[in-house]
Amino acid sequence: MHTNIELDQRPLPFGVAFNFQPDQSDIPFDWTRRPGSPAAQALVLDVIDEIERERCNGKAARRLQERHLEALATQVSAIVSNAALQALRGTVEPIYVTRSKAKLSRPSRYRPKGMTEAFPQRLDIMAKLGWIQQHTVAPRSRCGLSSTIKPGPRLLDALHAAELGLEDFTSVDAGEVILLKSKKQRGKRTLMEYTETAQTRTLRSEVQRINQALEEADLGVRDGGSLPVDLSKRRLVRSFLDGDFALGGRFGGGYWTSMSKNDRFDVLSIDGEPVVEVDYGQLHPRIAYEMAGIPAPSGDLYEIAGLEAVPRSARKLLLNTLFWDDGDRIRLPRGTRKDFQGIVGTDAVSRIKEQHPGIAHLFGSGAGGRIMGLESAAMTQALLRLIDQGITALPIHDALLAPISKTTQVKQAMIDAYRDVTGGVAQVEVKYGQHLQ
Repeated sequence: MHTNIELDQRPLPFGVAFNFQPDQSDIPFDWTRRPGSPAAQALVLDVIDEIERERCNGKAARRLQERHLEALATQVSAIVSNAALQALRGTVEPIYVTRSKAKLSRPSRYRPKGMTEAFPQRLDIMAKLGWIQQHTVAPRSRCGLSSTIKPGPRLLDALHAAELGLEDFTSVDAGEVILLKSKKQRGKRTLMEYTETAQTRTLRSEVQRINQALEEADLGVRDGGSLPVDLSKRRLVRSFLDGDFALGGRFGGGYWTSMSKNDRFDVLSIDGEPVVEVDYGQLHPRIAYEMAGIPAPSGDLYEIAGLEAVPRSARKLLLNTLFWDDGDRIRLPRGTRKDFQGIVGTDAVSRIKEQHPGIAHLFGSGAGGRIMGLESAAMTQALLRLIDQGITALPIHDALLAPISKTTQVKQAMIDAYRDVTGGVAQVEVKYGQHLQ
């Protein structure tokens, strides 16, 4: 529990936010969630005691083995914490859960502690007792339907009675932080098992060190910030792509990653200070030039002759998309047709190739994963350098959120990390919130 954090507590939206139970949800069950204060822990213990009484139901029942008691405690802690956090955020959408026996029992490095075949039974009994509400679907259901849960009336009442808030729940650094994903099939990637090596152990130890520093960091919300922020959600993972630890590797998982840029500037603080965003400028084409072994041209790499009237954001999207393509592109990225004002995809791509002949061979080659791999390696090394200096920073793709007083040190750490990873010279930019401009 982070006792130095004061959060705006909004009233729970009884009868409003939780009167809708869709069959689909984008919010996964988070097995790292736990009670983080004595009051929240007491609530979980009360639920466990009631579950045990219900199991016995006045009869002599076999005492659970130690490992089953541990699984029960982990499951109930996670269920209560997930549902409570949805209530405290006022989130309408429920949480999707798996009830699949195959998934719950399958040996995997990604299977969290407590994820056992008994999990659906815990959900059923907690729903029966009113702690949660659930919507179940038949096994092998089609059309993307999923079983979901949401806070029950007894949990809502208990949260009010104990005056619990977001800060009363936390995350534990449990489970795998190095994720290896497959190539896309039908637009989706799946987790892949992998063999432990010196490389994976190094990658994991780096993320664990970063997570430990974040757990101890002074992260908060600025005075006047009214947006509810779950400051306990600090645990990061790195996700690698296409079954290759050289591809991808971006960080994900922190509460700040899902916030809009304006909200980050307006709401967040580090060490009690407003935050700035320090990011690598024109990063992917610059890394491409490093890979090609030639210096990048001076100026803005997204300035393309013949496309001056096209918004920079659309030019940037098209250029960077070319690195991910497997073959020649003939269409503009989705949603950008209006931006290109009648210029067709093949013509726009040709103009980009004419502007950047030194890296044109990387367009349509699928080099995007390798480029992102170098980006994420530089971000990791920058974070580790800053930890050595006692400076907290929060990663967002190719940028770091940092306290304003540490801007110079963060810029230098990013420049040094980029040089060490790519051998080149980075362009680093600083962006400020409106209140700092």
